[in-house]
Amino acid sequence: EIVAHCGTAPRGLTPSDVPLSGLDQAQLDGLGLDPAQVEEIYPLSPMQQGMLFHSLQDAGSGIYVNQLSVEIGGLDGGRLRAAWQAVSDRHAILRTGFLWQGLPGGAQQVVHRRVAVPFVAADWRGRPVDAGALQAAAEAERAAGFDLAQPPLQRVLLIRLDDNRHHLIWT
Repeated sequence: EIVAHCGTAPRGLTPSDVPLSGLDQAQLDGLGLDPAQVEEIYPLSPMQQGMLFHSLQDAGSGIYVNQLSVEIGGLDGGRLRAAWQAVSDRHAILRTGFLWQGLPGGAQQVVHRRVAVPFVAADWRGRPVDAGALQAAAEAERAAGFDLAQPPLQRVLLIRLDDNRHHLIWT
């Protein structure tokens, strides 16, 4: 009867599911997370705590937002999208968000089991493209910012310039 109950009852997170978090049952319940989506929860390192503090203190500054912008030739956009997703699936840090509000013991990082990487493929063929237009696209991506509680904390914009060239902006 116990096994049958456990197999049919709604599943919730318990402190034993995420022992590194140090959270009690009431705190876990208060997070409102979908247990099926949570792989792990644990506290931030001191460096992460400092970065989170400065990100929140200087909200909108993009102080810790990094960006790579590069032209690539001979690329298959579909394969790049699949590879980017595979890397995110493999590495927990790329599926991590941060929670801090209402947590008495300090901020926690929540590793999700699976997140879809925002990957936008734009086709700019037939349109005059100069460095200014690409810079404006990169600045728009940077300005969009991130909700630190919602992973993934990355985005990809792949701009097709012509039949053989793409411009990649990873934020």
